[in-house]
Amino acid sequence: MMLEFLGQFGLPFLLAVYLFYRFERRIDRLENILHNEAAQERRNR
Repeated sequence: MMLEFLGQFGLPFLLAVYLFYRFERRIDRLENILHNEAAQERRNR
């Protein structure tokens, strides 16, 4: 039962976790970039 469950759902679940992790990292990077640009504009004024 457990092996069948892992066989059916294990791979898609791992794939979903992997994609979610990559997406989270991308959002963090975007927020850092936006934050740095805002800080630079504040410095330029």
